[in-house]
Amino acid sequence: MCKAGDFDSLFPMQELSVMGLLEVVPHIWRFQRRIQDTLRDIETFNPDLILTIDSKGFTFRVLKALQVREQNGSGKRIKKVHYVAPSVWAYKHRGKRDFTELKQLLDAMFTILPFEEDIFNPTEENQSLENDGPSWCHFVGHPAVEDFLEANGVYGSEVAVSSECITVYDAETGVDALLNLSKYDQNDLLMRGRLFQDMAVKGRDTSVRTRVREKIGISEDAFVICALVGSRVNEVKNSSQLVLEAIEKFKQKSLEKQQEIIVVFPTLSAVEELVKARIAAHDAHVKCQVLTDLDTEDRLRLFQSSDAAVAVSGTVVLETTLANLPTVVIYRANRVTEWIAKRLAAVRFVSVPNLLLGKPLIPELLFSDCTAPKIAEELR
Repeated sequence: MCKAGDFDSLFPMQELSVMGLLEVVPHIWRFQRRIQDTLRDIETFNPDLILTIDSKGFTFRVLKALQVREQNGSGKRIKKVHYVAPSVWAYKHRGKRDFTELKQLLDAMFTILPFEEDIFNPTEENQSLENDGPSWCHFVGHPAVEDFLEANGVYGSEVAVSSECITVYDAETGVDALLNLSKYDQNDLLMRGRLFQDMAVKGRDTSVRTRVREKIGISEDAFVICALVGSRVNEVKNSSQLVLEAIEKFKQKSLEKQQEIIVVFPTLSAVEELVKARIAAHDAHVKCQVLTDLDTEDRLRLFQSSDAAVAVSGTVVLETTLANLPTVVIYRANRVTEWIAKRLAAVRFVSVPNLLLGKPLIPELLFSDCTAPKIAEELR
């Protein structure tokens, strides 16, 4: 995002990319220092509006510190807008919270999941809450879905699609429900039906498969598995060697043992060297290839030209699902984090496709269930 918008970063964003509960503890002092760095920069820049994006543990602390300064009369009133709502619906203790404090902190909030508008906006039941006013939370579409639709030329196509195509698409994949994550009206998308027509009738585009494989030097006959081991250091450390071990087990029990298996690691430059080091340390018996900083379209085309994926839970799972790439979702953490997470969770699934559909469209192997033999079994 910084590169695309030609923004300057005060510090490497990877410093904030830590997931888990106990996993955060060693980094607390660094986080505090970066909060102070950010506050000083805001004071110097003196903006009229601040747009914060995700990372609520960091961004909300910055905004609250600004709010305190404003209330004490030591700073001007700055409008505050946040993008990507906190996932309060995922936790038992947050599901029925009064969001007055959050509404007092933010002037507006933009969400990427449509049902979040109803959670945060005032309703007939909570109109009596203090400071309730007009809607302040707005659904603006999921970036992964918008990127997918744009890459497939939907917004530029006026080609209509038959109801038969829609039926096939719905029955075979269930992915049409994911397109509700678009900010564009579903009827408008149906009128621009090239996406549905291509995916429903042709399945996955073989021309894309051939073209992408030629570009990255992979044979047409190889079985390609995308290893999506995360963008955070702790995710890469927890998952990369586990995924390789699972793929080796999959190879050993594959019915077509003569078929070459190639593991592609799409990753970011921030963790590229770590990914390569983990691969080297494992001494894998499968061919591995690391692709760094792919743009959105190249990443989607890679998914469309692959045969399977193992992915750490995150936005990328939505991307692989939209690309019709069979995916196994994984996530590992320490035992304490697992114990706490299981007791706080209010949802059955962690991946967006499964959450929206209310069923396990994609297999999820989480915490202690995330083992190499189980991953290999799901790949088969």
